[in-house]
Amino acid sequence: MRLRIDELPEDGRFFELDMDTAWAVGAVSEAFEGTVHHLDGALRVRPIGQGVTVAGSAAVTVEQRCDRCLAAVRSSLEGRVDLYFDNTRLEGDANVGLHQDELDVGFLDDGELDLGAALGEFFLLEAPTRVRCQDPGVERAEPGACELASAQPDDEPDVDPRFAALKNFQAD
Repeated sequence: MRLRIDELPEDGRFFELDMDTAWAVGAVSEAFEGTVHHLDGALRVRPIGQGVTVAGSAAVTVEQRCDRCLAAVRSSLEGRVDLYFDNTRLEGDANVGLHQDELDVGFLDDGELDLGAALGEFFLLEAPTRVRCQDPGVERAEPGACELASAQPDDEPDVDPRFAALKNFQAD
């Protein structure tokens, strides 16, 4: 969902989030690279200065894979959304470094806010870097213990057949 900030009313716009909000479900699904099973929340987008604030709360349950055993898991995450996007255009070199006070600011794309990308960014920033069966908020979808997945399935050969001729190669 793209919003032109110059078309926002002074008191902003309010958005309810649920499983029927297709743009939000799509954004969260893309951010987590998983299937969304629950989405709930509310966001208010308000113009402020040369930018906009996105504030509210959001909760999601998404199906992912455990990073340890690769089993299907459902992880839940919720939190307060408080993001700021600035409409300032950087002049000159696009590789300009940001100052410390600019690190928590997003930038608008030619006066437009992609609200789906903002929601996806929020969840990615709030999510743990690793998802494991035993973590809080994670429910294993498959029976069994969380055991380290083998690097190679048993039915695959130890050496790629295309490189079998090099198996015994020794350099002088």
